[in-house]
Amino acid sequence: MKFVEERVLNFFLEKRIVATMRNGKYGLMIGDDVDILNGSGTPIGKAKVVAVLLNYPKFRQLLVKYSGFNNVKEWEQTAKKLHNGKLPKFIVLLRFTGRDVQETKGFEDVNEFIDEIIGEER
Repeated sequence: MKFVEERVLNFFLEKRIVATMRNGKYGLMIGDDVDILNGSGTPIGKAKVVAVLLNYPKFRQLLVKYSGFNNVKEWEQTAKKLHNGKLPKFIVLLRFTGRDVQETKGFEDVNEFIDEIIGEER
């Protein structure tokens, strides 16, 4: 699952949970792990599909605090921009389960690498 909006990806990585508006067969994926990609398609980690809800106004209002946006209007406008002017059919709730370890190249030492991979959890 690709996250084009950097602030949403950052929110997800920090809070380890996100509500995101999507189209697709996510209703069949509850409990499954999905790959998380940044806007350029680089793998970031894995997440579990926790819930899939129809994209109703009441659910947007309840879940906006998990979206990475300041309010519902901002969330809706961004979702429409990313989906040809229409709101996606579903709101997918994801729980971040871990980062992919790709390579250590470019890090000065092992501590810098560990900080990048596990961040503040250490």
